[in-house]
Amino acid sequence: MSIDPQSVQETTIAGKPALLYRPMVTGTGLTQMYVLTLEPEKLLWISTDIIYPGYEDVIAGIRLKE
Repeated sequence: MSIDPQSVQETTIAGKPALLYRPMVTGTGLTQMYVLTLEPEKLLWISTDIIYPGYEDVIAGIRLKE
C-alpha cells in the first residue's frame, strides 16, 4: 500500500515510539495508520478512521501490558 510521504510523523503510543502515516490509496477514506514495535519481531499496527471525533483520545489511552 502506498503512503503519503508528507504524512509520516514520529509519535508515541503507550510510552513507545511509533510512526503515524496516511495511506495514499483511493477509497480508504480518512484513515491514519500507526505502527509501533512491541518486540524485535512483533509490530502493532493500528488503523483509525479519523472522521470520528475522539479517535485521538482512544489512541492516547492505549496501555500495553508488559
